[in-house]
Amino acid sequence: MMVTDAHAVPESTTSAAVYLVTLRFRPGGGEVTGEWTKPKTAFDTFRDWVGLYGDGADVFIQLVKDTAGNHEVLKPWPQDWQTSEATGACTV
Repeated sequence: MMVTDAHAVPESTTSAAVYLVTLRFRPGGGEVTGEWTKPKTAFDTFRDWVGLYGDGADVFIQLVKDTAGNHEVLKPWPQDWQTSEATGACTV
């Protein structure tokens, strides 16, 4: 499932899904992570972190859905982040 609307909350499809939010302030740096079973809580955290930290030049934030070890990036910040550093930022 891909969320395209910036204000849309990912739908919960199974109780086994875990939602992870990861924040890095610079490429290759340490990360802050959070994990929730409720998609709305994770999405709200993602949105809040983008609002608080998203204007940093090297900040990378992403929301990932983990279902039985399968990771699906639902929301990256910035939205056009495409470097290999960014795609490897969440090492869940």
